[in-house]
Amino acid sequence: MCGIPTTRGIGKMPLTITALPSASQRTKNRIREHGPVFKVRQWSMSVHAMDNRACVLVESSDDWSGWLPLDEIEEKLIPPGE
Repeated sequence: MCGIPTTRGIGKMPLTITALPSASQRTKNRIREHGPVFKVRQWSMSVHAMDNRACVLVESSDDWSGWLPLDEIEEKLIPPGE
């Protein structure tokens, strides 16, 4: 489960995101097509378009952005300089 409880660092620190084995095909496809490195733009405990699930809005280096459900992903912060 995602550990992004505050707005500190949003948009600054890149994350490596992987889909959990139980993730939907949509989540797996978005990570494969646009990731695995993303920047967080926003997080929400309830996103209407995602059946009111807790999600994170991410942006990729190819300028794609979209919501990923927190219960379908694992993330790892990329330390500065890597």
